Parts: sequence; structure tokens; C-alpha cells
Amino acid sequence: MLNEGEHFRGKGRPADRILQLKPDAVIVYGMGPRALSIFQQAKVAVLKANSNVVRDLISSYVRDELEELTEGCRQARHKY
Repeated sequence: MLNEGEHFRGKGRPADRILQLKPDAVIVYGMGPRALSIFQQAKVAVLKANSNVVRDLISSYVRDELEELTEGCRQARHKY
């Protein structure tokens, strides 16, 4: 999926575009508070990445080893 959201001078929020795919979970290193809130409201699990290797992330996800992200990054530029 091409990121054409507002961060790249497009329309819409990246989180909304991802939700169009109907995921059960997203795996991230970090996320701003607004996007985190959007995923939480949609009942999509936001999980902390524990590797930068996709194969390892998938294995960790399958083994239920990833922690849930519970707060947005402090460096986020956007507010709720």
C-alpha cells in the first residue's frame, strides 16, 4: 500500500488507510497518540516490534510474544 496520507501531502490519515485492509493487528516500533487512539477504537491490536526482521516479527506474533503498545510516542507532532 502506498502511503498517500496527510503526512505525504495527500488526503486522509495513514491509520484510516491501514484500517481499510481490516487488520487484526499492526506491529510498530512506535506510533503517535492520535493514530494509536484510532487503532484502539477500531479494536486493532497495536504491538511493539522486537526485531527489524520480518520473519522474526511474524514468528514472535505467532508465538504471542509481542507486547501491546499502550501509549503514543512523546515525539509525535500531532495531538488528539
